[in-house]
Order: sequence, then structure tokens, then C-alpha cells
Amino acid sequence: GAVFCLSNLDATENGCVEKPPVQKNIPPTPNFLNYSRYLKYLQKSAMDQQVKDLSGSTNTVFEKAGRVWLRVVIKPQSRREGVLGMYGQSVRIGVKAPPVEGRANEALIQLLGRLFGCSRASLSLEQGASSRNKLVSFADLDKNRVLSILEKLLLDA
Repeated sequence: GAVFCLSNLDATENGCVEKPPVQKNIPPTPNFLNYSRYLKYLQKSAMDQQVKDLSGSTNTVFEKAGRVWLRVVIKPQSRREGVLGMYGQSVRIGVKAPPVEGRANEALIQLLGRLFGCSRASLSLEQGASSRNKLVSFADLDKNRVLSILEKLLLDA
């Protein structure tokens, strides 16, 4: 006849056998001493995911008219100068200069030239002279080089 078993047992020809435990894909939870370290861990893992998504994204870095374009959100009067992370599809960059008379724009161009190792003449601010959202173009760098440098900068942020 038929063999009936409890819910945690499996029916076989020989009778009831205990089911193996179900393995779920749960990442190991690190042991944190305090909540601020846990928040930093979450930010770091989110940043790693954004860096992974960056190479597949066509909105942050793209080629157009023989130049490589980069979407930037600037944070003027920032304590830290450099790449701060991602903001949507844009790279968030902090500069110490105030947003007065184009000083923040000039500081952004100088900073990008220093970070990407290119001359200021090859960089130009294409859009957003009076906005925080900007489009910057590179004349003498290719898209893969810009992406690789940007990934390193984002991982250090």
C-alpha cells in the first residue's frame, strides 16, 4: 500500500526518510560591533554593485562625436575633494571651491584633469555651467580608459 509520512519526512519504497534541509542563498551576516560600521558595510556593498553596473551603463560614460562624455553631479564647497560616489546615473564629485563666478567649474576641470591624467585643454564642460548636473567631455581618452580609471576612483571613495 501507500506510505504516508509527516511533512518533514519523505516517502520512499522502504518507508519514511527524513528530508534534507533546504539550503537558501542567504549571504553570511558579518558580525558588527556597532551600527555605524554596519551602515558603512552596506554603503560599500552598494558602491561595489554600482561599479559593477557602471561598465554596462550607457548613460554615465558614453561616446559621441569622437569624444568621451561623462555625466557629473558636482558638490561645491565640499570638505572632501574628489570622487564621492554615484548619484543615479552620474558620478558625484566634490570640489572645495564655491559656486561663484565659475570657480567650481574651473576646480572641477582641474580636478578631472588631475584624476584622469589628461591636460585641461582636452577637457571641456559641455553642459551645465550654472547647474550641479554637468556633462564633461574628454578629447584624448577612450571610453574603456575612462571607465577603468572611474572604477578605481569609485572603489577608493
